[in-house]
Amino acid sequence: MIYEIQSKVDFSTGAELTVRIGATELDSKALYTIESQRPQFILPFRYKGINDQIEFVYQIGTCCKLQYLGGSRSPQEYSELWQSIFNPLFECADWFMNPLSFVLRAEHIYYDKNRKNICYVYIPSKRNCSGHEDIKSMAAELSRQITVTDANLENKVLRAIMKDFDPKVFIQMLKSHQTVSENGTSSYIQPNSKIVLPKTTPQPVEVSTAKQGGMVQAADNLQEIVINVPTTEKPIKEKPTKKNKEKLRKAQGRNGLFGSKKPVSKEIILGAAATPLPEQRNMPQLLSAVSPPANYDDITQLINDGAASGVGFRLLGHDPWPKQIYVTLSAGEAFTIGRFDVSIGRRQSSFEFDKNTKAVSRRHAAVERDDYGYLIVDLSSSAGTFVDGQRLPPNMPHRIKNGDRVSFGNAGADYMWEEV
Repeated sequence: MIYEIQSKVDFSTGAELTVRIGATELDSKALYTIESQRPQFILPFRYKGINDQIEFVYQIGTCCKLQYLGGSRSPQEYSELWQSIFNPLFECADWFMNPLSFVLRAEHIYYDKNRKNICYVYIPSKRNCSGHEDIKSMAAELSRQITVTDANLENKVLRAIMKDFDPKVFIQMLKSHQTVSENGTSSYIQPNSKIVLPKTTPQPVEVSTAKQGGMVQAADNLQEIVINVPTTEKPIKEKPTKKNKEKLRKAQGRNGLFGSKKPVSKEIILGAAATPLPEQRNMPQLLSAVSPPANYDDITQLINDGAASGVGFRLLGHDPWPKQIYVTLSAGEAFTIGRFDVSIGRRQSSFEFDKNTKAVSRRHAAVERDDYGYLIVDLSSSAGTFVDGQRLPPNMPHRIKNGDRVSFGNAGADYMWEEV
């Protein structure tokens, strides 16, 4: 089914999406079940008949796009996020919903901050609006925006997406990579131990490959799978004794009455999992959504590339804020702005202010691009985002033009938007 999603902003009801389908295509059974008890994993909507069509209006409300919440996550958080993304496709049959009637686009997956869950746009139509390739493309796009600190797990995810992608097999792979105890914390896997997956799984969603657009049909009950975990001996830390401390002191060159410590060279590693230094976080090279370069020649090139785009924010005044925030993105992407969080220790936004910056939230605002220009969205920040002195309603895109004054919070982070 060919459909078109239109976005609009209503200051009384918030940001909304509109979809129209033919009246004869309406899935009345699914619509009746949803109205009786709406599942939390779809955006609330209202509908009305217009001539021979049905118009659905979806209310975004307090939800924000999942792509605004990109960044690096721990293996546990990463696995749980993927499960929350695909679980609605497995559970929707309880509401007589078709998993291929979800809008499976990365830019139309939302996160409800209040309920702490993923929300989709669901079109109650008899005909499919998505196919297997849409699921694969959605997973590939999200994997570029959301990363994990475990390189081994990230490689497994990329390989799974590149092959014949099956959501159920994909989730099973994530579960087998990291076991989770009953209380939700990671359990340590003993060397040479065996992980035995259960022989039965929840009732699969019956989706015909031939009739439902090519979505891989879930397999029958899985056979017992035994995974041998390779031996990884962890070094046993010896309890320091007085004798060992004396040896260590001599090895470090602490001789003489007061001792003199030899200078120790420290290697600075610029990587996705490494915590950037404060002066590096304020440099323009970290303003793009790509991983930090490995050497300073690449850093210089990245600065030049960002400056050449001529699009971004220029600081107003002489306050100790970053002078420029270069915005480099393509249509459909998002450039996020926030504050570095030491409790996480990993970069979560495309650009991050210093950790001590006042009135800027960890996830503060985002810039998007469409065919008509650029839009800015406040991500429910505590101190707000202002355009020409007017505070933006949360999660409502606002179009910005050359020369607009944009303030992140109310503590002096005032910039001018420039498109040169």
